[in-house]
Amino acid sequence: MNKFFFGAVTIAAILLVGCGKEKTPDEYVRAENFTIHTTEVYSETYMSGVQEETTATAPMTLSYSLNGTSVELYIDGVMCQVIPFYYTPDSTGIAVADFNFDGYSDIYIPYESPPDFGYYYCYDPEKKTFEENNALAEIGMMSVTGEGVLTRTTDDGYVKRSVDYQWNGSWLKPVKKTEVYENSEDNKIHTDVYVYDADGVEYLSESMTN
Repeated sequence: MNKFFFGAVTIAAILLVGCGKEKTPDEYVRAENFTIHTTEVYSETYMSGVQEETTATAPMTLSYSLNGTSVELYIDGVMCQVIPFYYTPDSTGIAVADFNFDGYSDIYIPYESPPDFGYYYCYDPEKKTFEENNALAEIGMMSVTGEGVLTRTTDDGYVKRSVDYQWNGSWLKPVKKTEVYENSEDNKIHTDVYVYDADGVEYLSESMTN
């Protein structure tokens, strides 16, 4: 009996010493249900990044429908805004894209005349509404042709012209212009490429003949 009692006391003492031992931060780090327990102190910048990552949401889906002379806008299938017009917009000219490259879809709605100009409505995530963008409207109908690049293409029957634009703050600056035309002197197709300096002045960069 004495030996059994002595053994039990000895085991209990060992367990108490093990439980009471102070662990280092490295020894205490473990993951339980995706929770990390540690004594490490993280900066506010780090914690802000973690919060942004965990609260990120999927991109919204913008769609539209015509209802008489109005354009109804839907985000993820829920109607969020109605834009009235005095004419019925041509549905074939309406385009949805991220025209200001802020990560949200915007919409272009053509004028009644001329159809290659129109209204741009860009999504404002703070107001949760689509607001007119005059900088885009001044240039006319454009398409997204590259990362951060908008292109306006026109064809008057003689010259097919495309101008690439990029955002510079709240306005658009031209960065390259390409003109393709048939030269009446040699009856060949010519392609002239122009670039722009810091002041927006264009100059011929390359000329090719096909």
